[in-house]
Amino acid sequence: MTMKMIPDDWTYRHFFDEDIVHFLKAHPIKEFPEALKIFQDLKKGEHKADFFRYYFLFVKGGVFMDSDAMIYRPIDQIIKDYKFLSVNSGVVPGTIFQGILGAEPRNPLIGKALEFFFKGDFSALDSDYHFLCKELYQLYNEFVQENPGIEGYNLLEESPDPEGDKILDGQKLSFRHFWRNKDEIPLSPEYHKSKNLIYCCVFYNKDYFKLLDLLLKSLRMYSPQDNFDFLVITQKDLEPSAKELGRSLGIDLKTFCLECSTIFQAACSRLFIFDYPQVQEYEKLLYLDTDILIKAPLEPIFDLLNGAKDLLYGIESGTVESLNFGAQFFNFNQIDKSLTGINSGTLLFFNSIQMKSLFQRIRDHVESFTQSGNKPPYCMDQPFINFHSIKDGLYDNCMLNPFVSLFEGNDTVDNYTSSSICHFSFPIGNFGHKFYRMKEFLNKTLLKEINSDAIFELSGRKFSWNSGYIKFTVDLKGFCKLETTWGQGTFSILDTYMVCAQWNNFYHVLKFNKNYTEYISFRTSPRDFEFSKGYLIDSYLNIYGDSHAGLCFKDLQIEHRNLFQFSRTMFRIGRDNHIINFKKDHNSKDRVFCLVYGEVDVRGHIGKQVHYGRHHENVCKELVDAYFLAIKQNITEFKAIIIMAISPPTASNDHEPCNIHSEVTGGPIPFIGTDSDRVIYRNRINELLNEGCSKLGYIFFNPYEPYTRQDGTLKYELSDKCIHVGKNRYILDEFYKVYGSVSSY
Repeated sequence: MTMKMIPDDWTYRHFFDEDIVHFLKAHPIKEFPEALKIFQDLKKGEHKADFFRYYFLFVKGGVFMDSDAMIYRPIDQIIKDYKFLSVNSGVVPGTIFQGILGAEPRNPLIGKALEFFFKGDFSALDSDYHFLCKELYQLYNEFVQENPGIEGYNLLEESPDPEGDKILDGQKLSFRHFWRNKDEIPLSPEYHKSKNLIYCCVFYNKDYFKLLDLLLKSLRMYSPQDNFDFLVITQKDLEPSAKELGRSLGIDLKTFCLECSTIFQAACSRLFIFDYPQVQEYEKLLYLDTDILIKAPLEPIFDLLNGAKDLLYGIESGTVESLNFGAQFFNFNQIDKSLTGINSGTLLFFNSIQMKSLFQRIRDHVESFTQSGNKPPYCMDQPFINFHSIKDGLYDNCMLNPFVSLFEGNDTVDNYTSSSICHFSFPIGNFGHKFYRMKEFLNKTLLKEINSDAIFELSGRKFSWNSGYIKFTVDLKGFCKLETTWGQGTFSILDTYMVCAQWNNFYHVLKFNKNYTEYISFRTSPRDFEFSKGYLIDSYLNIYGDSHAGLCFKDLQIEHRNLFQFSRTMFRIGRDNHIINFKKDHNSKDRVFCLVYGEVDVRGHIGKQVHYGRHHENVCKELVDAYFLAIKQNITEFKAIIIMAISPPTASNDHEPCNIHSEVTGGPIPFIGTDSDRVIYRNRINELLNEGCSKLGYIFFNPYEPYTRQDGTLKYELSDKCIHVGKNRYILDEFYKVYGSVSSY
C-alpha cells in the first residue's frame, strides 16, 4: 500500500485475527449481536475479511484496502466528500470489488450489507464465492438513486497490465489491484523517487538470525521505516525464519533466496542485490552486516545521496597494503600503499547502471579467483570490493564516517555522538562474542535516562499489554508509578517518546508514537529483548459494587474500571448518600456507570429489620428510594446508568466457607431469615429496581434466570460454592449486548 499517499492526520491499521477478535469484543453493536461468534463460524478467510471490513466501517468509518491494492493519488483526493465509495468490478460483472471500500460510520449501505451475516444462513457463500460482492452491487444500485454521496469508481476490464487491474477517476489513475500477481507488487511511479532499500544477508549459520533480531529491534526502536523497505538475502531453508522474524516485529520483511554451495559464495551474496527482481523499485540502497545496531533515524543517511556523485560509499578503514583491503590485487607501482580503504559492512549507493556494472565486475573477479583454486581471503569479498571500487575511482570513504561507529578492537570510538549505525565488526566470524557485546551495548543505549516532559503526557494513560494492561501515573510526591495486570511497578523517562517500565523484576523499554496512542517495547531484563506492542485503552465504563461486581465481571473484555469493594450494602449507599469509590471527576457524558449492590442487604439487613418488627415491603421501598436518590445526586453526567439486579440468594445448606470473604471481612458470612424469606426480599427489591430504572431512564440488567432454581435460590453448580456466581460467561455475554446498545447512542 502506498503509505506516501496517506496524510499525517490519518491512521493506518493492519489487523491480524487476534486484533479482529479484540476489536469485535471491544465494540459490540446493538443491531448486530454475537459478532465474534459469526466471525468464528465463517469458513473461508476471505469471507471473514468481508465481514470484518463491513463491521469496522460501520463502527469507525474509514477506507478499507486489500493488501494487494495500491493507491496512486492522495487519499483525500479519492474519498472527496463521499459518504460511501467502492469499485464496480470489470473482471466479474455485476459485482463490487471490495478490496477498496470506504464509508462514514454507521453508513446505511454498509449496515444493509452487514445484515446478511446476522441471518444465520451462510450456505450461499459455499455455492457462490462472489455472493457478497454481488449483494453489495445490488444494494449499491438500489441506494445510488436515493442517497447522495455514493461513488462507484470504474475498474477497467481490458487492462493490458499483466499484474492486475487499473481503477480510474475519469482519466486519472487512482488505484491498482494486483490480483493476478500477489507475490510481487510494483510501486507507483510517484513512489519510485523516494523509496529506498536496506538489505542484509544470512546464510549457513542460523545463529546469525539472533544478530539480525537485535539489528531489527534497534531499527524499530530508533528509526522510522516509512521511506525504506528491508530485504534479507538468504537461502531457501532459512527463508521461513526470516519471514517469522519480520512478522514477530511487525516489519514487512522482504526476502530473496540464493543458492550458495560454499561459505565464500554466501559471504559474497551482498554483490547479488541487482539480481533481486524488485530492485528497480528503489532509488537508493544501503547494505548492512547483521552485526550492526541502529541508534538514530536512518533517513538522513539516505539523504546524503541527494546531489551526491554516483559512487560506492563506505566507512574508512585499513589501508590497501593489507590483504583485507585488496593488497594481493593492487599494483603498488601505480597506487600509494597508505591509501585507506573501506569496510564493506556498511555500503551506501545508488541503484544505477554504474553501480550494477561495478558489482558485476567484482562478481566476475570473485568467480575467476575461485575457479583458479585460490583460497578465500580472510575478509571474504571485502578485498575485491576495495580493489575494484578504488581502481575504477568509484568509491568514497569520507561521507559516511560521521554516521557509522566502527567497533573493532574495543568499544571506544571518536564519532559515537554523531553516529546512527554501530558496527561490531570484530572479531570476524565469532558469533558469540558479537552477540554478547551487541546485547550489552543495546541494553546500555536503551536505558540511558534523561529528563523530559513526556512524564506529563503519559500520566493517567492506560495501554494494552498482551493479555493485560499497564497504566502510568504520577503520585502526589511526583514519583512515577506503574499499575499493571501483574502488580505495581515504576517507570522512568529515557527520551521524549521512550520510557523504561519495570515490574516484578522485569524491565521493558517502550517507544511511543507522537500522540502517545501506541507503542512498541523490548524487554531489557532479562536481556532477551522480547518484543511487544500495544495501544491506548479508552475507558468509558465504571463499575461500582460489592464482591458480586468483582466476580460477575471477571474477565470482562470491555475496557473498564471495576471499583468494587467487599461487603458494601445498598443501605449504606443510601444512608451516606455516597457511592463507594465514586469521585465527582468520574462524571462524564461519555461514560457508562454500572452499579451492583443489594445481595448483602437481602442476606442480612432486611431480615434484621423484619426481626425488629418492620414489614419487609416498607424496608425494601425505603432501601431502594434512598439508593436511587444517592445515585441521582452523585452521578450527574453520564451516557447511561446500568443497575444490576440482585443475584439469587444462596441456600443456607449450599454455603461453604468463603476464604476470600473471611480474609477481607474477618469473619463468617451472616444468613438472616429462611431461604424462602430471602427469595421474597430479593424478588421484591429487583421489582422496585426495575420500576425505578423505568422512571429515571436507567437500564435494569437482570441476567440471572439461568442461575436460578425453581425455589428461587442460586444453582449450586453455577456458583462459587459460596454466595456468588462462579461461572459468569452468560452474564458477560448478556452484558456485551446491553453495553453494545448504549455504546452506539
